[in-house]
Formats: sequence, C-alpha cells, structure tokens
Amino acid sequence: MRMFTKENLLIFLWLCILFSINSIYIYYPPLQEITSFLTFSQKNIFALLNSIRFYFPFLLVPILIILFFSTKVKRPSLIVSLFFVYFCWQLFAFFYSERFVKYSSNILSEKIHNTASLWDNLHLIFCSISVLLVISIARNLDLKKFIKKILIISLIFVGMIALYFTYSLMSESLVGDLQFIYKTATLDPSGSTLGQPNPRITGVSRLILIFYFLVFSFLLNKNRKIVPCFILIILGLIIYKMQTRGSFFGIFLVFILFFVFNSTPIKKKIIILTVVLLAPILLFEAYYKIKYSELYAETTQTQTQTQNAPNRLATGTTSGRTQIWKNALSIINEKKIILGYGPQADRFLLTYFLPKHLKPDIYKLANGKIVIYDNNASNAALYAYLCGGILGFLLIISIYILAIATVIKNIFIKKIFLRNNIFQTFSTILLIYLGFRGLYENSFSLFGVDYIFFILSYIMAENRVDLTKNI
Repeated sequence: MRMFTKENLLIFLWLCILFSINSIYIYYPPLQEITSFLTFSQKNIFALLNSIRFYFPFLLVPILIILFFSTKVKRPSLIVSLFFVYFCWQLFAFFYSERFVKYSSNILSEKIHNTASLWDNLHLIFCSISVLLVISIARNLDLKKFIKKILIISLIFVGMIALYFTYSLMSESLVGDLQFIYKTATLDPSGSTLGQPNPRITGVSRLILIFYFLVFSFLLNKNRKIVPCFILIILGLIIYKMQTRGSFFGIFLVFILFFVFNSTPIKKKIIILTVVLLAPILLFEAYYKIKYSELYAETTQTQTQTQNAPNRLATGTTSGRTQIWKNALSIINEKKIILGYGPQADRFLLTYFLPKHLKPDIYKLANGKIVIYDNNASNAALYAYLCGGILGFLLIISIYILAIATVIKNIFIKKIFLRNNIFQTFSTILLIYLGFRGLYENSFSLFGVDYIFFILSYIMAENRVDLTKNI
C-alpha cells in the first residue's frame, strides 16, 4: 500500500519528534510506576502521555540509524554535519566532565533531581540527533519535496499550540478586561497545561510571529492583498497585546526588509505599513484611552505592576543580559573551559557560580527552596562554548557563517524579494530572525522550536528549486 512508504514513515517519525518538544522527565518510584499509571485520573493520563512523549527520541534514534544505513548513503548537507558533530561532542563532554561526577548522590531528593537532569540532558541530544537523521535519510532517498512537507507539518503543529494558548489568553483578556496579556493566570509560571509546565508568553508570541512572517511572504508574492493584510492586522494586534520585545523586533525586521529590498513603490509601502501596523495599533490604544479615564488607567497600571511584579527578595538584582554574559565569561575564565560541560551546561555552571560570586539576595524563597534566576547563557555562541568548549564555539560560528552566506546570496544574488517564491522568502526572513535571536537567546543552539525551524528554513532558503509551484 502507498500509505506505508518510507517517506510516510519518516513523516510519522518527524511527528514523534515534534511531540517530544518541551517534554521533561517525570519521576515515579519504580514500585509504584505501573499502579500509578493504571489508576484512572486526568493527572495520570497526562503523566503517561508525557512519559511516552519524553521517551520517543530514545526509541527513534536506533530506528533512524538502522534506516539511515539501510539506504544508499549520500554526502549529507554541510549544516547537518556541523550540527551532528556539535551535539555528539556535547554528549562526550557531558560524560567526560566533572559535571557527571557531581550527579552521584546518596540523598534521595538529590538523587531524584540528578536523575531528572541526566535524562533531560540526554533527551535534548537524542531529539537533536533524531532531527538530523530524518533529514539525512530523506536526502539519501532523494525525496525532493520532503523538507517542504515537514515544514508545513511543523507549521501546522506549532499553529495548533499557538491557537490553543492564544484563545485561552484572549478569553482571559475579555473576562478580565485586560489591555495587555504579558502576565496572566493562563501562563502562570507556577501552573501547568496538560501535565507540563506552562510556556512563557515570549514563546507563544514567537509562534505567532512565525505565522506573521509566512503571511507577509504571501503578501509580497501574491497579487491579492486584502486577505493577507487582514490576517496581518489580527496577528499584529495579538503580538502587540502580548508586549514581547523579541516579537516586536521581528515585525520591525520584516518591514525593514520590505522597505529596503522589495520593488513595491515607496508610496504603496507606506500605505501597507499604515494599514497593516500603525493604524491598528493607534486604534487599539485610542480604544483603551477612551474606555478608561487617565486616573483609572494609572491606578490599574499601578495595581497590575504591584500584583505582577517578580516576587524576588532582591533589591539590586538585574536580569540584564549584559550581566548574564559577564557571569558566563567569568565562569569560562575561572574554570579554563576547553572541552565544555555538555547540554544545558549554562544552567549547571551558573547555578554553582552565582552563590559563590554574588550576594544571596538574588535568590527567591519558594516553598522552602532557593530558586536562582538568570541561569541561562542568553546567547547561542556563549551557550555553545559552555556546552562544547572551543570546538562547540567554532561549530556554532561555522553554522552562523553558512546561514549568513545563504541570506546574502538570496537577497543580493537570487533577489528573492523580487520573485514569486513564497517559501524561500519566508525561510529567508525566518532564518534572519532566528540568527539575530541567537545573539540574545540560546535559540537554535539547543533542541526546540527555534532549532527545528532554523534547520528547515536554512535548507529551504538554500534550495535552488522553486518550491512555490502549485501553491
């Protein structure tokens, strides 16, 4: 049957990888594991499903390796090869470093925490390698439209997630009469959704931004502008209501590219900018300005800031990335890092560094436990260095160079902003955005939505074939 083709099998395995995104290790005492899952309750059902999601990659990698060597092996894409060495080296560094030794403990609470950390780190590596193997097998089988198919599938997948959370956020906004939804009960950091920790508003906003890029690409490449403009107005207002700086930057970026590299007359560009972005935001602000008096608005704003302010015990703490980068560089210098400490080394190293070098007022007391803020590198290159040392840093820089070269070629040689190629336009915009995002977040340097879309957008942007046919 045509349904059971190798391509369909790869698509199914790709879906398994997508379902593993953001899954975490769930601890169950060995003697109670089976009985816990068999007890019928919503909590246990979600726990079972999340456990299955978590262990998918550990099953997938052996299957994918067998599939890879059962096909005629072709020379892999350069970026796939670089990422493969990058993650394999992190795995080696993880077990070789003193970090793995620190995971040995006889105290039950620490043992549980260390076991979870170990499995979570392995999970990231196996997920990352699974992505590379699926792409490589498709290349071996010469499946020319496979990348386009899994890109569409990935868009549908994250679109469903974005729609679910956006609907919940907008419902809360209507009930609570909220102008902005940056901090809400729906995405309370202490809460959970379907048995997993709630995502951050920045993550949900970024998913919507991806679709903003896609619709904008349709706007540039299709004659009919009304529907794309209408959708962009809605998406833009949702992003504005979420008030996330990363998404604001993304919208700014796409309009800069539009104004500089697209051949549309300048007058028409200004009209599109006004209709799609400026006018809706002005109307949005005017609506709330009229609805509330200035006094009530100030009172509400003060109350909101008081209620939503971070519950820190600190007075001199900063979440500024400059300080995070200084901390990371201090660690590199102090420990003379050469080989790296494996996946999520930034969390491990900063957790041990902060108590030693900074005042204890950077901690927040919660349920008798100490929580440390700002324990990620917030930069792809720094993250790569902490995880993979000098080699990891050189590999991520090489990946950046490949991405920059592809973007330059598409803009100045292929002139994609002057051609009717929706997916290459979209992929190039997304590639530029994720590249910039790697300057202030870990982004594609570890497994997640950014990593998946970075690889797919790079391959699509690099592809010389017009993949917009029949759309």
